Amino acid sequence: MFAKTTLDDIARRVGVSASTVSRVLSGARGVNEGTRRKVLTVVRKMNYQPSIAHRHPGQSRVIGFLMPAEAESWGIRSNFTEQGVNAIGDVAAQFNYAAMVGSYNSNAGQKAEDEMIARGEFAGALLFRTKDEMKDSEPFRVHNIPFLIVNRVLSDGSLNYIGPDHLKIGYVAAEHLLQCGYRRIGLLLGRTCYMSHQLYQEGFKQAHAAAGVLVDPALITEIELNVEGGYAGACDLMQR
Repeated sequence: MFAKTTLDDIARRVGVSASTVSRVLSGARGVNEGTRRKVLTVVRKMNYQPSIAHRHPGQSRVIGFLMPAEAESWGIRSNFTEQGVNAIGDVAAQFNYAAMVGSYNSNAGQKAEDEMIARGEFAGALLFRTKDEMKDSEPFRVHNIPFLIVNRVLSDGSLNYIGPDHLKIGYVAAEHLLQCGYRRIGLLLGRTCYMSHQLYQEGFKQAHAAAGVLVDPALITEIELNVEGGYAGACDLMQR
């Protein structure tokens, strides 16, 4: 039987507060990279598992909820990641695993998560905000870490993924507005290099075609996928 390691134990070893340790594990902002590396190193050494009794020292019990480092500029904490990590954490705990949100480099870099991947210290990973799925999943394929691409529909069937029916979402949303009698309907899209947004647009166009209504290309606007981008895009459409 192994004594349970607590956040306070980790904090004392690193020389930071327990709240800082908690912020590192949850992917919160405001923690510098040096502190994150120290905390995650001690977490690994002390085999910390939140609210989980230890079983086998050194055996990974961590599920990563991870994004490529280049997508980190969007912010690690968002409504999507908040809800996602809560759901992952709830399910993981049922099977004596812990969940951790963070970012990594597709080419071996200097982030603490990169070291964890190289050492096989993730039992598995859910990858989100990927752009080039083959490139972004390479570290996990190389190190034989099971992974799943989240919130994506991929044309290449060689990777496992899960995501909503983006085409149907675009279709049903536009169909509803058309049935309500609206004819000048705007569409705010993220970058159309992402298949999900290509499918939103295709569903939008199919709903218009089914209703015999022409799409006005001027009302389709590409935005940054954040609050500010959505606000600016909506203002622009309304001014037209």
